[in-house]
Amino acid sequence: MAESITRSVHQNEAPLLQSAQQSEEVATTKQENATLTSQRSTIIWTPSFIVIFALTLAAGLSLASLTTQGWDNRLYQPGWILLGNTAILGALWVAIVIRTRSLWVRIGGSFACLWVIFTAINFIAGLLSVDAGLSAIAYLNAATNIALLASYIVFSTNGVPFRGWDRWFFKIAPIIGGCLALTGFFFPPPLIGLLPSLASTTAAAALYLAIAAWWLRPSCWKTQAGPAFFLGVAPTILLMLSIPHAFNGSSNFFFLQVSLLSSILGAMRLLQGELRQRVTIEQAIS
Repeated sequence: MAESITRSVHQNEAPLLQSAQQSEEVATTKQENATLTSQRSTIIWTPSFIVIFALTLAAGLSLASLTTQGWDNRLYQPGWILLGNTAILGALWVAIVIRTRSLWVRIGGSFACLWVIFTAINFIAGLLSVDAGLSAIAYLNAATNIALLASYIVFSTNGVPFRGWDRWFFKIAPIIGGCLALTGFFFPPPLIGLLPSLASTTAAAALYLAIAAWWLRPSCWKTQAGPAFFLGVAPTILLMLSIPHAFNGSSNFFFLQVSLLSSILGAMRLLQGELRQRVTIEQAIS
């Protein structure tokens, strides 16, 4: 009698276990299908986003021109305008960190926020008339550009298929960057210490690698052409501005704003991609 009762209990539990396993498999399949769908069919450049993006570009360039003219007329210090642009950029990176579902993207956004903080400190130092030749400024620039490079590596590898050249790039790039950075240690300029010289060459090498991470990898242009262009333009402008006697004061101010505007546009595109992917996943699951 007891055996028959036990057998009937097991027979009743078996369908329940099978149905639970089937429901788990269905949920897993839905999640996988949602992920695949989001990667393949996410429409990022929606009409509303195109309008907002174009208006931001036009307004940003117009404001950069107006603020440059205002600075030429000695109406304000340029650092305040640059800090305002940096605050907008920082808000976008924070939004990416908050809204994304990917831990990898959160790591990249955290490095980008760190880069914004270091950049803001640099602008504040300019407002306080801190001597740009101090060793601390060289260390700050190195930390800023390294944080930028770290964020670029993360974002340029997020959702991008790794091909043969991508693997070779990330094997070769650290070696080239290290050699460029060490030139400042072994061949320091006159009247500059070894460590400040190493920091300066490290900052320059980080900018070169940041540009290369986007522009020298065809897979980035195929999958993330917008971020590749705009986020690559920003460090390119910074390298141009570092050329001695290449630009005067007002040109430096204008192109610094354009560099920040390029970063803002790139961050907008990344944020839009994360938001659209999240919506697509939720629709596929439901």
